[in-house]
Amino acid sequence: MVTSVVGVVTVIRESNAFGTISLYPVPAVTELNINFSSDIESATRINVFDVAGRTIMSRLVNVTAGENNITLDVNELPVGVYMITIDNGDAVQTEKFLKN
Repeated sequence: MVTSVVGVVTVIRESNAFGTISLYPVPAVTELNINFSSDIESATRINVFDVAGRTIMSRLVNVTAGENNITLDVNELPVGVYMITIDNGDAVQTEKFLKN
């Protein structure tokens, strides 16, 4: 099976807690990049949920004040729609992404 990506879509949403959140590429194939800003340095949990609400992946990352770029390996996830949450203990932001 050969998979090709024709054009790349980036989803950008405004968020008060994390500034602008950018997820790319959309749809994700092997990796999902998450770009966001933070006003503070903190331990932040990144969770991935399937459409049934089951936690598929959970990762604790150290976020710095300023711009942050997190890369998740989504290669083993089945094709589908997923929700991702970014939680620093004070605020939670939820976004949706597609996996091909």
